[in-house]
Amino acid sequence: LLALTPLLFTPLAHAVDCDNATDQTTMNQCAAQQNKAADKELNALYQQITTRLKDSPDAKKLLVGAQRSWIAFRDAECKFS
Repeated sequence: LLALTPLLFTPLAHAVDCDNATDQTTMNQCAAQQNKAADKELNALYQQITTRLKDSPDAKKLLVGAQRSWIAFRDAECKFS
């Protein structure tokens, strides 16, 4: 019986109704799901772009540099805010 205790606390993704979320826990779960989906889509698009730039190493280098600069800016802005 104790071995089944962790199952009581396992979130069930299919049981979360994001359209009618009314409590903070559910809203957090929904936001996490949306973030994960957006991150997956963003990574897929980034891979497509870098694949297209495989014959242009200078452009790819500029893209990577721009992304790193943006991440540094984002992190600094979040720390400031």
